[in-house]
Amino acid sequence: MRHLPPVVVFDLGGVLVQFDEAPLCEVVRPAVAHAIWWEFVLHSPTFRGFETGTFTTEQMAAVAVPHLCRAEVDIPTFLRQLSLWPAEPFPGARDIVQRVRTAGFRTLMLSNTNPLHWGILKPKFADLFDHCVLSFETGWLKPNPEAFAVVEQFENYRGSDILFFDDNLKNIAAARARGWNAIAVSGPHEIASYFDEFGVSPAFAATLSGGGR
Repeated sequence: MRHLPPVVVFDLGGVLVQFDEAPLCEVVRPAVAHAIWWEFVLHSPTFRGFETGTFTTEQMAAVAVPHLCRAEVDIPTFLRQLSLWPAEPFPGARDIVQRVRTAGFRTLMLSNTNPLHWGILKPKFADLFDHCVLSFETGWLKPNPEAFAVVEQFENYRGSDILFFDDNLKNIAAARARGWNAIAVSGPHEIASYFDEFGVSPAFAATLSGGGR
């Protein structure tokens, strides 16, 4: 069997958790298309500040509501809908992390997230990880190299000793630039397939594959 890195790092949204934009579509203006919302999320100083801990939830909403939402939508309504954006975990998400952990790997989460969403997701996932490296706590968003450096500092491991699963190709490229084994996936079933192909024992791989989507 080929060498398996001792540290396995998981992204959260798009890897373990499904997104559901429908609740947000109910409150944004009709002219705010999918691309405009993502432009706000990915590139606006306000949302980036929200996910790096420099803007509070209320400060972010005070900018987002008049900029993006229907006239009748207030801040509490917007935040309620935003809290529904990360929907249910993918089927098999907890199971696959637990089984990787049980097999003897160190498990970490590396996520671009914010206090609103983490408050909802923490009870579902935090117990599965040795460390949760969260952008709003560290101040660094992937694909910034510093986001990956925080993981290395926690674990005292570098490069090929780290296996990383993410759904964003820019994050994959940034991780590979540091020498990590970075694999693009879109759910737990693809993580299970990777372990299977990597030579993990058949019984372990078969169990990992159960419940995937």
